[in-house]
Amino acid sequence: MKAWQVLAIAQRAQTSRSPGTHWTGHPDQEDLEAFALDKALPEDRLRIEQHLEQCEMCRSGYEEAHAFATRLQDVLRRQGREDQRRAVRYRVRESAIVTLCHPVESEPVIGEIMDVSASGMRIRLPRPIYRSSQVQVQVEKAVVFGTIRYSRSIADQKYDVGIATDQVVMPDEPRREQDGATGKRYIGKPALKPVEVLLIEDNPGDARLVELMFEELKATCRLTIASDGVQALARLLNPAQPKPNLVLLDLNLPRLSGLEVLKRIRQDRSTESVAVAVLSSSSAPADLQRTTALGIRAYLVKPTSISDCTELRTKLGALLTETIH
Repeated sequence: MKAWQVLAIAQRAQTSRSPGTHWTGHPDQEDLEAFALDKALPEDRLRIEQHLEQCEMCRSGYEEAHAFATRLQDVLRRQGREDQRRAVRYRVRESAIVTLCHPVESEPVIGEIMDVSASGMRIRLPRPIYRSSQVQVQVEKAVVFGTIRYSRSIADQKYDVGIATDQVVMPDEPRREQDGATGKRYIGKPALKPVEVLLIEDNPGDARLVELMFEELKATCRLTIASDGVQALARLLNPAQPKPNLVLLDLNLPRLSGLEVLKRIRQDRSTESVAVAVLSSSSAPADLQRTTALGIRAYLVKPTSISDCTELRTKLGALLTETIH
């Protein structure tokens, strides 16, 4: 069975009951997470409870799974989404392209899918990816957006990487809608809602460069520009205006620095969860550390050459893709 077939079946069978998970020895991290979320099937729950009473290593793994599951549920709740994952795995062997979305990384990695479920997948990669990173996984006829649960080293410089599924997109599958009045069914691809992007940038040349890159990416977005920190905060904290999906923030701004803008955004309840990416001419480690500590989505450095422009355009594309999904 192909990965996309498993994902399609899982999407259609949201309410179907799943068979018990078959494992020997220690339960997998996914089973521990399902147990922590109170989503383990009855036949699994009893076995895991008995195993945790005897295995200190798995008790530690359960505590990690519980903490991660709690954080994941909190993120979903703040985004107005529900956790609809399931814990049924199917063995699959096929290649996949994995791209790191947060933090943004331009070079994708080729990996091999080991198993797939509606809740996630396990992929074998030539390098690790840090836990809680957000990734995009391209398989045949589907794209999976997910969060890294674990990354375990195995033999020959290989790593088993577990990914919790946040969203599955089936680009080649047409959407079918039914008109309640006429009963007619309409088939077509879903319309894309424009991504609202606020660019906080005082340099007109840099602002125009971002506009051109979005045009080259053929991005479905609406770009608004604020030329200083005070103007940006007035826009972001205005309760009468909807919050942007993404903020691109320069650090060197007049009237109020980009770092101070970021602090104010994170301190205000109405904007604390807004996605922010820094776009700065500074590559100083101190700036990266300070902004990362305040929860940025990515740190992008302004280009100084043609090759830098290509790299930045790629990273902006990945960032927009992550924001859309």
